Amino acid sequence: MMEKRDGKTTHASGLFQERRYWMDNLRNLTILLLFPVHTFMIWNDFGFRFYIWMGENKLLSTLIVLINPWFMPLLFVLAGMSARYALEKKTRKQFIKSRFQKLMIPFLAGTVFLVPFQTFYARVFFDGYTGGVLENIVYFFSHYTDFTGYDGAFTPGHLWFILFLFVIAMGALVLIRALPYEKAAVWAEKMRAAGGFFVKPFQKSSAGSGGKL
Repeated sequence: MMEKRDGKTTHASGLFQERRYWMDNLRNLTILLLFPVHTFMIWNDFGFRFYIWMGENKLLSTLIVLINPWFMPLLFVLAGMSARYALEKKTRKQFIKSRFQKLMIPFLAGTVFLVPFQTFYARVFFDGYTGGVLENIVYFFSHYTDFTGYDGAFTPGHLWFILFLFVIAMGALVLIRALPYEKAAVWAEKMRAAGGFFVKPFQKSSAGSGGKL
């Protein structure tokens, strides 16, 4: 049993586990960045097709280049940390159910009710499509090409990362079962010791030269 008091979770053992608000804030900030980054792609200047393209803009393209290398990896790191903490207070069955509800249901709903309309606009913009929306929806679910969706064919679109999170989480469960955390910690300690074997000669060499290489 667990109870929440003053932002803390009380376990049956009586121990408190504080909610990590800094993780929530960082995750929210990263998710909010998805909106401007995807919007700026409409004016990218690096030859990348988007659902629509309105010409080149150096400033917006520069912002994309500055943000892209780190904000998605950060989102995956935060998701991994959240999963690690969730497994401390949930059974595997509860974890799978929770991840299915939080990830797969939004992914399936978005793929059915949102992404087909994105591909419709891309098809109109790039291919001059003149058919109806319903006709395009049928085309969307019956044609598979390069999975970009820019030609109207099937794609998970910008929801790909939700699917990846679910697949990685399920794979992590298998890995954790095969290699428990305690055993992994022992292996990590051995790897650190092995790394020290190679580092020490350089440390001695540096110390013998007065810290100069």
